Amino acid sequence: MMVSPANHNLRMAISYSTTGNNLRLIIHTRFTQIPFHYDEFISVQFIYSGSMTVRFPDHEITLTKGQLMLMNANVVHAFSMDTENDIIFSIQIEREYMKKELLYGISGSGSINDFLLKSLLGEKTDFTYKILDFQDDEQMYSVFEQLFCEYLEPSLCGNALVENYMRIFFILLIRSSSDHLSDSSDNTILSMLAFIEEHSHHCTLQDLAERFNFNAKYISALLKEKTGKTFSDLLTRARLKTICYLLENTDKSIQEISEMCGYTNQTFFYQKFFEVYHMSPKNYRISKNAKYLQ
Repeated sequence: MMVSPANHNLRMAISYSTTGNNLRLIIHTRFTQIPFHYDEFISVQFIYSGSMTVRFPDHEITLTKGQLMLMNANVVHAFSMDTENDIIFSIQIEREYMKKELLYGISGSGSINDFLLKSLLGEKTDFTYKILDFQDDEQMYSVFEQLFCEYLEPSLCGNALVENYMRIFFILLIRSSSDHLSDSSDNTILSMLAFIEEHSHHCTLQDLAERFNFNAKYISALLKEKTGKTFSDLLTRARLKTICYLLENTDKSIQEISEMCGYTNQTFFYQKFFEVYHMSPKNYRISKNAKYLQ
């Protein structure tokens, strides 16, 4: 029997969990069994101690201490922890959250990087799962320990720390990938997207050309080829992302926020915002239950 993501009985088998809107960190312990199901998020299973058996419709895999499985969304699987010492750290990541918050500025090569790049751009991928061995990697163990401690018992600036630990995790994950099959231009694209994100309030195509030592026309064509979007589209997306964050987390006026993010023409700004979110900035702020209303 396969369980859909909406079936809450699935969560009955989880020993401990804590949930956020975009990122969930879960601890599975001994004698936990999860039936066949599929998830709408990207998942990570890290075997902190003991072992874990992962079953697919046509085969099964046993992961042991120090091994890690990165799994794509919508992969049918089941898993169980059957021994006394089993402790598994599980991370569930919404695809949009991974695209918008975790991957900018991270570069590398190999099948994992290719999967992350396609996720960043919203493209389909045939990637199902990959297993990596971190048994002798004290740094990876430390990242998981600090990540889960901060997530379960948050302190001042806890959300920022969790996001930074997640970014460190992805960097270590990409470093560990031993295959080098991806086009090096993928790394350049990730860096360019990071630059646009960081400097969206004043970034121009010429700024990008000077930063990466390419002709502006070449960069424009490369961005279009690799992302399917123009520089202008990417810049708008980056600006609106920042605007949404400020709408949700500050009491600044909508006009002040839009001008901070590079929009001097309010009519044009409202038009772009509505095209993407199908609502006004004010209604967006209200819909997100912001603390402050205009």
